[in-house]
Amino acid sequence: SVYNQILMLMKKKITGLLLCLLAALPSLAQVVYSTSFETEDDFNAWKVYDVNQDEKTRRFSADADPRVYCEYNGAMDANDWLISPAITTETDAVLMVSYTFKGSYYGENMAVYYGQGDAVENMTTEGASYTNVNGDLQGGYFLLDAKAGESFNLGFKCFSLADKWRL
Repeated sequence: SVYNQILMLMKKKITGLLLCLLAALPSLAQVVYSTSFETEDDFNAWKVYDVNQDEKTRRFSADADPRVYCEYNGAMDANDWLISPAITTETDAVLMVSYTFKGSYYGENMAVYYGQGDAVENMTTEGASYTNVNGDLQGGYFLLDAKAGESFNLGFKCFSLADKWRL
């Protein structure tokens, strides 16, 4: 019928318009915060918390790949955090928080949180969680609603089981 043909044509046009808008979005995006941990100074801007107090925690090594990693403990499960400096946006925004990570062939566990403040107890909202992270470089992301002028911090928690390797 004519009605179905018109409906089909409208669907195609709307789909094409949506695809054009989605293609344009990355060019409109602005980077609010970024680090590659190329230097020890980059790493030192973040807070390290060895919650289980096993002295095996986040480390920086210019020779390691990746440069920042969580060490293993042969007898104790990991509970180690790496928390970002405060990040603030000038306007209300939905942010895409993206990151890369890798584990070992033993399979590691990691979660990414956010909250207001650079202490573990301030990491109140889980953005993403990963179990059995292998040795391949991986990417992850989640969306975060940021309010203008309100700072937030990101927290990367290693919770691998005992006797793993590196995250």
